[in-house]
Amino acid sequence: MAFEPAPIVESITAGEPKNRVSTSAWVTWLQKLVVFTNLLRTDLDALANAKIKMTAEGGIAVKYTNKTGAASVKGELVTPYDATAINQAVKKVIQNVPATIGVFYESGVADGAEAWVAVCGIADVYFVGNAVRGHLARSFVTADGDYVTGQAKSEAFPAPPFASDKHFCEIGHVLESHTGAGLAKVNLHFN
Repeated sequence: MAFEPAPIVESITAGEPKNRVSTSAWVTWLQKLVVFTNLLRTDLDALANAKIKMTAEGGIAVKYTNKTGAASVKGELVTPYDATAINQAVKKVIQNVPATIGVFYESGVADGAEAWVAVCGIADVYFVGNAVRGHLARSFVTADGDYVTGQAKSEAFPAPPFASDKHFCEIGHVLESHTGAGLAKVNLHFN
């Protein structure tokens, strides 16, 4: 969006011809300024109300309808809601469902309301137990005895061959250590 500069009024010195910009030129320029300002405001409003944003942690978040049956919990893993009546909605990830698409970016968003979900980059993830920097972060499989709906597990990278069930449950790489259940930073990516 380009905007032309204001008309310039040059000084009038003795012996030089008058070189003033007419009042109508200023009125025209001010009208263009108003139009430009209104277009800019419209663009900024669209950005502020968009369904996507950059997070303070360095991630990208998208708005989805919370269909967990309860208020959102920051860092819990979500997957597409499978009821056919509601589009662009998420529910908590359950065991043996390798379809995590993100983590809740904020707590307290009511069921049925739009919630920010971090989908890539750095985000806080809620772990069921200790999170160790350098581990992979994943959802749960049948063999995991500490399973909690919507929470993640921190696990050292296994030696080959890597179990494909765990591979498809991977959600990213742990960036900071945390003792006990709670939030830790993860660089999100989904398999």
